[in-house]
Amino acid sequence: AKREGREGTVVIRAQIDASGCARQATVQVSSGDTDFDRAAVNWTLEAARFEPAGTAAVPRAGAVNFRMRFELR
Repeated sequence: AKREGREGTVVIRAQIDASGCARQATVQVSSGDTDFDRAAVNWTLEAARFEPAGTAAVPRAGAVNFRMRFELR
């Protein structure tokens, strides 16, 4: 991507369990680059941690939309 000068933004929707882990992730708005879209979904499922919905005493599952920007520096 860097060699080719590619950049983009992906919007992901993640289903989050009560422990803060993403259990499902889908592309809501594509970056137009399947590599970026796939990387965003994979990172969400494998590495991302979220604050669960609810309270600290009673966490619960929920969903979140967020943007992931891929940019050259």
